[in-house]
Amino acid sequence: MMIPFEFRTDGPNNRWWIMGQWHVQPDRTKLETWDDYPDSQPSISLDFAYLNGHYYLNPVYMAIPPTIDNVIEIQPDQWLKIKVDITWSQGDDGKMSLWINDNKSPHIIYNGPNMLNAYQHYFKVGMYRHPKIKTENTINLKQLHISKTNN
Repeated sequence: MMIPFEFRTDGPNNRWWIMGQWHVQPDRTKLETWDDYPDSQPSISLDFAYLNGHYYLNPVYMAIPPTIDNVIEIQPDQWLKIKVDITWSQGDDGKMSLWINDNKSPHIIYNGPNMLNAYQHYFKVGMYRHPKIKTENTINLKQLHISKTNN
């Protein structure tokens, strides 16, 4: 992913701006539908932030508010290789690890429940942002690889 140099931020408001998210969905095995399913936040998302003149990637886990310890400074016009490994669970064995640019150790690790129901969550990529943000922007995506492992 790359944020172009001409990307117009929402500073100083810094309202929510999501670049990719894993979201709950109705459990079709229980005959749930979108019509009767409650609205919710994504269980995991990759948010964008602009603070004090710096750009950040902000991984959000179960709506835990960001701190300076769980944001990653990024530079405009530079490609980021982002790897996310998720162990899905409604229990304490849930986990998310995130690496940037082939680092050997994850930049961020979250532990704990990360599913809002027992049905598979799905991935949405693109810009999802606060409705009052009216600027036009683009993000660049070069390649997306999704795989499922059972370990």
